[in-house]
Amino acid sequence: MSADNPRSEFLNKYILPKLKFGMGSIVSTTLDYAIFFGLLWADIGLEIGVIQGIALSTSIAMNFTIQRNLIFRKERGFFSAMGWSLSFSLISVILSGFFAQWLYAIPFFNENPLAIKVLITAVFFLFNFYTKQFSFEKKVSL
Repeated sequence: MSADNPRSEFLNKYILPKLKFGMGSIVSTTLDYAIFFGLLWADIGLEIGVIQGIALSTSIAMNFTIQRNLIFRKERGFFSAMGWSLSFSLISVILSGFFAQWLYAIPFFNENPLAIKVLITAVFFLFNFYTKQFSFEKKVSL
């Protein structure tokens, strides 16, 4: 298959970047889940929205390092990329914390906090991919 092949171009432009992003996300999501459930099960009196914020914030720091060094091209300087990335991450932390708190009030989700995490992870995957692509590469490839 040559590089000029439309299928190859499609894979390289749309599929492979998301697969690489997904692999990096697996690493940081594992950390996120470990902290989330560790704090939840420790029962130290924190609201679930706060627990979500702590877990996600720690995961975001790891994810930034992975994304900057292994996934996206460095079209912005370090501080510019970090500023954009952290701004979008802050939006993600706030929205996901409110989302977790709202879902936790629903009896099914109150009894199944794993469902909260899985749903939030799925909803924010594409949001995070495109905002991070913009943060590092100054573009969004839809």
